[in-house]
Amino acid sequence: MGKRRGNHSGSVTQLSDGRWQARVSYWEGGVLKRKAVYAKTRAEAERKLRALLHQLDRGLRPAPERLTVGQFLEDWFAVHRDRLRPTTVRRYRQVLDHLLLPTLGREKLAQLTPSTVERALARLRREGKSASAVRQARAVLRRALQDAVRDGLLAQNPAALARPVPVDPPRPNVWSADEARRFLEAAQGHWLWPLFALALATGMRLGELLGLPWEQVDLDSGALTVLHQLQRVDGSWRLVPPKSRQSRRSLPLTPLARTALLRQRAQQEAWRAAPDWRGNPWGLVFTTRLGTPLDARNVNRAFAQLVEQAGVPRVRFHDLRHTAASLALEAGADLKTVSALLGHSQISVTADYYAHVSRRLAEDAATRLERLLSG
Repeated sequence: MGKRRGNHSGSVTQLSDGRWQARVSYWEGGVLKRKAVYAKTRAEAERKLRALLHQLDRGLRPAPERLTVGQFLEDWFAVHRDRLRPTTVRRYRQVLDHLLLPTLGREKLAQLTPSTVERALARLRREGKSASAVRQARAVLRRALQDAVRDGLLAQNPAALARPVPVDPPRPNVWSADEARRFLEAAQGHWLWPLFALALATGMRLGELLGLPWEQVDLDSGALTVLHQLQRVDGSWRLVPPKSRQSRRSLPLTPLARTALLRQRAQQEAWRAAPDWRGNPWGLVFTTRLGTPLDARNVNRAFAQLVEQAGVPRVRFHDLRHTAASLALEAGADLKTVSALLGHSQISVTADYYAHVSRRLAEDAATRLERLLSG
């Protein structure tokens, strides 16, 4: 027996097999269309009908009942891959293949809820996926489903509404100021010393350092500008935009940074005079002795060897960036300033990474205050 709801309001009907059907009619492009969804109980059918009517009231078209999250994500990726940086394309493909499609691929897009997303994220953690991987999965899903909302396939973004899986804030491996000095002293005679010194002085990413051209360095005014990253894509070198809009930034040159750049300029001028110099068409600050772009793998290999020789704790090259940030905070810089230097998209990213430093500084300040008040 059907329950009618008035003009253009849809209906709820029980089918012969016991299921309940919620059905609405709506106009799209001058064509009358119908949409039906199914449920095990009348209450569930009523709820689905209200959701459909709410969508239509907002001018959104219902997602096809059989469209799965996996099908939507594959279509979304195919459309957007040409707009993404090559490294982002590879990362998104990995997230889809190893995280999202296995856990959510068979779910119906129209039936996706924040709770479904939360259960999928929790499952990934139970299966041993890292906190970073789970955060990436939610971020990619959130971005994709925002387009589903924009296109009228969803009334709201379930990934945005889903509570993230609670994880401990990341704590990067960093050197103390003494350990950083010991490393620079041990690497003093190496031809890559200027690169390591500039990394510690500025907190720049390796790709940003390797893609830095001399034209973006102003030794007179004491600043450099980050506009590119160097990456190898399909066997060839490319200068690509940095990670985010905030990553395009101007950095002041400290005495250490200036010394590193002056030494690199003198070193490169000596290489240029050699007969095997192949030119430096992009005018890069850091090149091989032949003038060709530096490969990140070779830089990381040399860095690991020098870390061993210096007898300091083993860290990745990327941890020089974290070390620079931690030392800046300990020297008195505030989170907003450090966030701008690092080119983070949000200050909350900086706060998460360096919460341990902020807590220690807060404890030190509280101790000093206690001494003043009790003294």
